[in-house]
Amino acid sequence: MRRNLALWAAGIFVVTVAVAACPWAMARGHRDHADASGPLDLLHVSVDQVRRSMRVSVHTSGSFYLGALNRHPDTNKSQDRFICLQIHKPKQEFMRQLCFGKGPNGDDDTLGYATLKPDKSVRSWTGIHARVKRSNSRSVVATFRPGAAHLHPGHYRWRAVSQWTGDKCPATNGSRGKRDPCFDRVPNGHDALFALHSNAHVLRYWDSPPWSEPARAERFIATCRQIEEEGSGARLAMDRGSDGAFVGWCGLTRWNPDYRSASMGYCLTEAAWGHGYATEAARAVLQWAYETLDLNRVQAETDTRNVASAHVLEKLGFVREGTLREDCIVNGEVSDSWVFGLIRREWRPSSEQVRP
Repeated sequence: MRRNLALWAAGIFVVTVAVAACPWAMARGHRDHADASGPLDLLHVSVDQVRRSMRVSVHTSGSFYLGALNRHPDTNKSQDRFICLQIHKPKQEFMRQLCFGKGPNGDDDTLGYATLKPDKSVRSWTGIHARVKRSNSRSVVATFRPGAAHLHPGHYRWRAVSQWTGDKCPATNGSRGKRDPCFDRVPNGHDALFALHSNAHVLRYWDSPPWSEPARAERFIATCRQIEEEGSGARLAMDRGSDGAFVGWCGLTRWNPDYRSASMGYCLTEAAWGHGYATEAARAVLQWAYETLDLNRVQAETDTRNVASAHVLEKLGFVREGTLREDCIVNGEVSDSWVFGLIRREWRPSSEQVRP
């Protein structure tokens, strides 16, 4: 997806594009056509000019290591890992590419700069100096002089492209406490998902028994992709910002465009309880949903014994509307459920909710 970019002699704000995405599924969002089978989808990309500097900010759905990225990739090939910004002038052959990655001396403060041919293959390349900062393992911001990339005052168009595929990361030496630098090996996939849903203590208030077969994780992710393709919802994997560890998932399903309604659900690992992760993730999903979809109502249900989950929903502004008596029977145990609802006019994106 291309966006306009206007560069001036003195900097001004330009444009920001935000995309809803996740390692498992994405509803009514945009997936970069250059993304291969890897999970490193772009969630948010912005390009700004401030005074005489140009700033590129990228946020992704998964953790990544700058040293694993190719600064001078051929984006037409499938074996490279890259996060790049492509810029061109309308009606001209001018096309430039800026890519993240470590420099020849192992430093982060370098961007790969390339001139491209019309088919987007690399004509020539070099490295340019940039101030590169990372607030967490899923984002990176680079600031550089436009002139270093031969970008002069004028009107341009840009798009961000990413790919996270190629050879698997090498096996680790088994040392504890050292996190693998490649996202392929971060436990955000089937194993972590199975560990979550096979934990009887975590699922003691769930509406189905714990998983006993690892294949359930594959079917769950397949279902995520299906609801994405149908446009009926999205489930997002939750990674902790400090270390990229998988802590659970949160999502909206049963999107009904006629009723303008959807259902919310989430499930977190036991180690993630009590840190506000559920509230933070659910609020982000709700904000995306109310801003992107024509939603009027979001519904959620929880076991009447699950006071912690009920508290999360109430902090988000949900109203407890009633009780479904003996609506669940799991392993012979009968339980009741509370029904919560959140109406568009009652939703506030901040932590302060207006109660009806």
